[in-house]
Amino acid sequence: MSLRQGQGASPVCKNTSTDDNGCTGLHEYNLVINSATPEVIPTLSEWGLIIFMVLMLIMGFVFMYHMKRRKMSI
Repeated sequence: MSLRQGQGASPVCKNTSTDDNGCTGLHEYNLVINSATPEVIPTLSEWGLIIFMVLMLIMGFVFMYHMKRRKMSI
């Protein structure tokens, strides 16, 4: 396997074969690799995840506080 000049992602495979009559043949294959750009998936950083969890914790405490006050007022 070799690479052609100027084509970094296109290796050339050469195969020499002989048939039953003793005739040889050279076969050349070009393998082209198309690299697709990966899909961008939005994520949170470690600090973003920590802040999100703290906000969810605060919202949970506020929800429980309001539920407790409602039960007391009835």
